[in-house]
Amino acid sequence: MKYYKTPVLIKWNDITTGFGWSDYKMNTVAKCETVGFLLKKSKRDKKKNQIRVVMTHGKGIEGGFNGCKTFPMGCIKEIRNLK
Repeated sequence: MKYYKTPVLIKWNDITTGFGWSDYKMNTVAKCETVGFLLKKSKRDKKKNQIRVVMTHGKGIEGGFNGCKTFPMGCIKEIRNLK
């Protein structure tokens, strides 16, 4: 898997949920920011009908990755290099 050494900032939206009987107008999209290193930015996977980005907090000495996250491209608003 390719490991990009330049740190990135990913701005993305996540869902929120209410609990109990609540006013749906109070629910808004959670705007999130995550910093890490890109592992993969895929092309459209026709079988799964998705584009995704995988990132990690870091790479270990033995080659493993720590804190991997996978984002559907539809949730991502911006990917910006930090260097």
